[in-house]
Amino acid sequence: MLELEGAHVTAESSPENALAVAADAEFDLIISDIGMPTMRRYELIAKLRKLPGTAKVPAIALTGFGRDKDAAEALRAGFDAHLSKPVSLSGLLAAIGANLSQK
Repeated sequence: MLELEGAHVTAESSPENALAVAADAEFDLIISDIGMPTMRRYELIAKLRKLPGTAKVPAIALTGFGRDKDAAEALRAGFDAHLSKPVSLSGLLAAIGANLSQK
């Protein structure tokens, strides 16, 4: 979806792979789910925030956890925005644009 809009996307199949790639790459934006089988809800973003290359990169939580409480927890954990699934392409692009403009 994002590649059709001209974005260069790096997708990883596990949070462990994402951390390994993030340690050696540069990103403009991070989009991550919260509910992953091998890490607790906010463990990945906490670890990404400790890496020099991703400490300040804008991050969007894209998740099925959609309550107000979930959004507040995501922001406290280190995400810059919280989107609930399902999200429209226009909604996702708007969130991406808003977060990239704050970079």
